[in-house]
Amino acid sequence: MLSGRFRTFQHDHHFTATRHGTLLADKLTFSLPFGPAGWIVSRTIMVPHIRTLLRRRFQLLKHLAETEEWRRYLPPSS
Repeated sequence: MLSGRFRTFQHDHHFTATRHGTLLADKLTFSLPFGPAGWIVSRTIMVPHIRTLLRRRFQLLKHLAETEEWRRYLPPSS
């Protein structure tokens, strides 16, 4: 990161073909500044917060993909 609250932040997507479709696995790696204090904050506050945030986003994406609601986010075709 060049700027921001994190000392480091990396978010990778891994796609695996399965017999039922495609499996998406996210890998999120980050660290906070301030040495041991930053490590404690990341483990006790940031990890649970980011997990909740990603789970909600995945639920929304799954809902959009499995219904017709995704059409709301695309421009009408001509």
